[in-house]
Amino acid sequence: MGNNKRYAAAMLVAGAIALSGCSAATEPAADTSGAAAPSASAPAETTAAAPVAGGPESVKFDDRHLPADLSDVYTVQLNIAQQWADNVTTSPYGLSGQWTLDGNDSANTAKLWANYFSDDLKAKLTEAGTGDISGIAPWAMMALAPPESSDAIKASPSCTMDFDSCSFFMIQADGTGQQTGSYNRDTVDQSVPNRVAFDYDFTAPVSLTEQGNAEGVLKGLLKLDVTFVPNPTPGDGRAPYLIDSVNNNVVDANADLASNFPELHFSGGMNAS
Repeated sequence: MGNNKRYAAAMLVAGAIALSGCSAATEPAADTSGAAAPSASAPAETTAAAPVAGGPESVKFDDRHLPADLSDVYTVQLNIAQQWADNVTTSPYGLSGQWTLDGNDSANTAKLWANYFSDDLKAKLTEAGTGDISGIAPWAMMALAPPESSDAIKASPSCTMDFDSCSFFMIQADGTGQQTGSYNRDTVDQSVPNRVAFDYDFTAPVSLTEQGNAEGVLKGLLKLDVTFVPNPTPGDGRAPYLIDSVNNNVVDANADLASNFPELHFSGGMNAS
C-alpha cells in the first residue's frame, strides 16, 4: 500500500464526513501526518447542482433485529445504535454523492433518518438547513463529492442510488463472506441512562482522482455517541427509542487503492423491507 496511501481530511461540514475536502472551522479529525490533504476548496460542481425534488427516502427501521425482551432498555438502545451505525456508514445517499448534489441540506439528513431521529432533532436539522449543525448532530451522515468531482477522494461510481446500501464484504478462508463494518463491544459505554457510545470500524468505497479515478477503499473509525428518548407513538414504523442528540466523531480516516485489498469485494445490497 505504502506510497499509494492517501489520508482523508475528515472535517465537519453540516454533519457529514467532508471527504470531498471542503473546508470547515473545525480541525481535521484524521491523522494527516506525512501526507498531503486533499484540496481545501470544494469544486463548483458539488454545490451548484439543483436539489432533487423531494430529497431522499427515509431508511426503514427493521424491528426484526430487536431483542425479544423490549423491556431491556439498555440492550434495545444498543441494538438501535448499532443498526443506525451500519446504515450511516453504508448509506448510498451520502456515499454516492447525492447528498452533496442535493445541496448539503441537513433537512435531507433529517428526512433520511426520520425513522431513527426524534421529532425534536429532525426539527432542529430542518431549521438549520445548510447552516452549521456542529452543536446538533455532527457526523450524522457520511457524505462524499459525486464521482464527476475533481476532489482527491470522492464517490465511487459503483455506489449508486439504485442500492439501499453500499459496502464491502470480506472473503473468509472457508469461502464465506463477512461484512467489514463492525462495532467494538469492548468500547461500549452505557454508563449514562439513555446514552450509547462505542467505536465502529467502517470501510467505504471511494474513487481516487489522483490515481486516474481508480477505485479506492476508505477506512476509518466512527466514534458513535448518541442519546435516546422513547418513541411517543409506538408502532408507527419508527424505532421504539429515537435518537435525540448526536455527538459523533470520525478519526484515522484514510484511503488507498482498492487493488491493495484483494480480499474486499463491493456489495451493493438491499436493506430488509
